[in-house]
Amino acid sequence: MQTLTKEVTALEGDYEQTESRLQAANEKLELATQAADESERYRIIVTFRIATVVTALGPIYKISYDSLTIILRQCHIYDRLTTDV
Repeated sequence: MQTLTKEVTALEGDYEQTESRLQAANEKLELATQAADESERYRIIVTFRIATVVTALGPIYKISYDSLTIILRQCHIYDRLTTDV
């Protein structure tokens, strides 16, 4: 009987440990989901800003969306566009 009690106690401890690990994993997953959502939001904003610049300046300087993106990345402006939001 004493052996069974020890086994049950050990199993309860394992269950509690597993439950706390699951909770920690769920919290990390929630944070990762929020980060992914925020990243997607920034991507959309940057895309819109670049499209606005290309629409305004593209015909004048005869540049395309892809060319402007490359130029902005080389000038490190692309990174600033995402942090100014």
